[in-house]
Amino acid sequence: MKYYTVGGAVRDVLLGRPVRDMDMAFDGPEQRFLQEHPEARKVKEAPTAIYIAEGREFTPVSPEGLKADMLRRDFTINALALAQDGILHAHPQAFADLAGAVLRPASATALRDDPVRALRAARL
Repeated sequence: MKYYTVGGAVRDVLLGRPVRDMDMAFDGPEQRFLQEHPEARKVKEAPTAIYIAEGREFTPVSPEGLKADMLRRDFTINALALAQDGILHAHPQAFADLAGAVLRPASATALRDDPVRALRAARL
């Protein structure tokens, strides 16, 4: 079972900001995740399951893999995943956009896929 810290927590660490919210992803069978985290509660089923455990959100890595998951995120600067072994996975534009303070959707359909992301853009 592999675990990744994902999204804004990784972004904030890279920018030297305090981390307020730590989301996780896991790569392995959901049944094994539940064995390792028996207290986990499923709070969302589809399109991606979300579990709450240890005060954090956990989502499974999609069958297409972590790279595909990065392209489904909201913005490139949030399309980051830090593995337990220290390897950093990122959207192809994430580092340039972090350096340039650019807020770019992670895909051409990111805002259409989830219109609430437009509100998140205003917050960011």
